[in-house]
Amino acid sequence: MTDIFLERLRRRLLVRIGKLQQQEVDFVVERHGQRRYYQVCYLLASPATVEREFGALETIPDHFPKFVLSMDTTAQPSRRGITWKNLVAFLLEEDHPAPN
Repeated sequence: MTDIFLERLRRRLLVRIGKLQQQEVDFVVERHGQRRYYQVCYLLASPATVEREFGALETIPDHFPKFVLSMDTTAQPSRRGITWKNLVAFLLEEDHPAPN
């Protein structure tokens, strides 16, 4: 998670932790009034982990993009508009999906 935090800061983005009721969101990234939410985990290895990671983002009432990042190498299905991405691929992307 530290790599993602530092990478986002390096790109001069506002990065913070979010909390809604009992759910915590790992990273909330903002720039120019746009926002993106990120949950990060090692693997989506169990239904409980999938529920925890996607569930935290599902409670957010706005329509800004939401992502779950993990080390899984097999594509994971999106859920209720929340996109999964492989963590390594995400960090290596030339142009990260950061707010404009």
